[in-house]
Order: sequence, then structure tokens, then C-alpha cells
Amino acid sequence: MNQIRQISIPDAYNAGISNYQNGALKKALLIFSKIIKADPNHASSHHMLGVIAANTNQYEAASKAMSEAVRLQPNNPEFLSNFVEVLRKVNKSEEAIEIGKRAVKANPNKANAHSNLGLAFYDCEDLIEAEASQRRAIALNPDYDHALNNLGSIAFDNEEYDEAIKYYRAALNVNPSSIEFSNNLIIALIQNENLSDAREIVNSAIKLQPNNSKLQNNIGKLALLENDLDAAEVAFRSSISSSDDEPDAYLGLSKVMYKKGQQQLSLIEAEKALRLKPESALAHYQIGKAQADLGDIEAGFLHYEKSIKIKPDMYASKMEIGH
Repeated sequence: MNQIRQISIPDAYNAGISNYQNGALKKALLIFSKIIKADPNHASSHHMLGVIAANTNQYEAASKAMSEAVRLQPNNPEFLSNFVEVLRKVNKSEEAIEIGKRAVKANPNKANAHSNLGLAFYDCEDLIEAEASQRRAIALNPDYDHALNNLGSIAFDNEEYDEAIKYYRAALNVNPSSIEFSNNLIIALIQNENLSDAREIVNSAIKLQPNNSKLQNNIGKLALLENDLDAAEVAFRSSISSSDDEPDAYLGLSKVMYKKGQQQLSLIEAEKALRLKPESALAHYQIGKAQADLGDIEAGFLHYEKSIKIKPDMYASKMEIGH
């Protein structure tokens, strides 16, 4: 039997898993690397290298390691399902669908495999297949919180806000500590103009993660709709201080500044939002409004037109330019 310094490969592998489970990722990484050096065809160690890389956001490295694990064990359902998640992270959604189908075929009774396949379909904007996969996952596990949340997101994208709220609530009931599910439910409630229920979820969520950037952004949106401009400004600035890559928070702050009559500041914040999200029709619209109010009508119209090009049903921009 192959050994690593007198330790058998199975024992070494178990030690690697133990280190991984205890959060000692560097030690685990070293052990799995040594196993592969001793036995290049040790599929499980390749897979664990991919898992560790994914946990540290090194998705290209994770994809390479998991690809090798799947090559060595092409019908391993766990390897296949985890590989789907990594392929999505490196924007290879079509390949993720193919691997996801293999994962489901390898183990049709694994709810997680159906859900991951559904996410790959979702990435490719195939909402019909995405929904079907998530429903299969829930049929296998009715309390699968992530699948319930995913169904909520599909319903939200279809502008079926009552359905979205139903599934987001179900996901949150299964996992009340999930800030992601709370944020999704808040957004759906706001979109459905159910502000009192949104405020109730905010009050619960803020006890979980008061400094969560997305939560603070949602608090800002809610305060803005309630016309509490000072509270909205505080929340949007808090969101930005927690994470400077929240384009919606910059856009929300721009709206607050505009309502406060500070068009120059509104323009600055909207431009920040656009830099983070160049295809944002709303950012173009907000820039257009601020520029027009500041006297640059031509530049304002240009941004209105850009917002319509991105989002043809951008009625607010059409009204501004008289379409």
C-alpha cells in the first residue's frame, strides 16, 4: 500500500478531512497535495483540493481540481454536483448544465443535485427548466431551504411577487437565521408594496446581522419609500461603508440627494452606481435627471436614451424625452 512517511493514504486522507472540518485549510491542503503526489489518481483528494479552493474563492483552481476528480470518477454524484457549483462561479453555465445532468443521472434521489442543475439553468435564463429542477428538489426534500429560496427568485423574475413572497417565507421559516432569505423576502415585499410586512422582516433581520450591506441597502429603500430621507441616507451610507461594491446603494443615495435638492451630489452617486453596473438603466435615468436639472439638457437626454436602449420599457425615460 502507498504510504506517506509511514502513514497509509486512507489514514492521511482521513487526517486531511479532519483538518478541513476543523478549519485548518492550509494543513488539509498540504495533506491532500502530498496524497496526490504519492497517488496522482486519488480522485477524492483532487476533489478536496477543489473544495478548499472554492472555500477560499479560488474558483479557477477549484474548477481545475474538480475537473480532474470527475475525470477519474465520472459517475461520482458528489463530485459532479459540487463541480456544477464551481462551473457557475467561473461563468461556464452551459457546461454546468451538462455536468448537472450527469449528477442527476448518477443519483436521481439527491435533492442538491437537482437544485444545482436548476441554478445552472437559471444562469442561462431558462426559467422553465430552472423551476422544474427546483420543484424536483423540493419533491425529494420539502424543507430544502435553498430550493425554496430559488423558487422565490424565479417567481420574482417572472414578476409573480405573491408567489415569490410565499417561497421566500417558506425558506425563511426553515432557516430563520439566513440573512440572504431575509433580504430576498424584504425586496419582494417592497416590490409588492407591502411595506409594513417588509419593516417587520427588517426588524428581525437587523438582530442577525445589523451591518449586512444588503440589509442596510434594503432599509434605505424602505425608508426612501416612507419618505424618511435622513434615515434612508444613513442606511445607504452604512451599506456602502460595509461594502463599496453595492451599486444599488449608490443609486439609492443618489435618489435621496436628488429629493433633498442636491443634484450635484445626486449626479456623483449615480455615476458611482453606473461604474459598478454599466448596464443599469436606472443609473442612466438618474444621471439624466440630475444632469437635466443642472442645465445640461443634451447630456441628460443622452442618458435617457441609453436607459431606454438597455431597458426598452423604461417609461420614465421615455416621458422625459417625449417618446
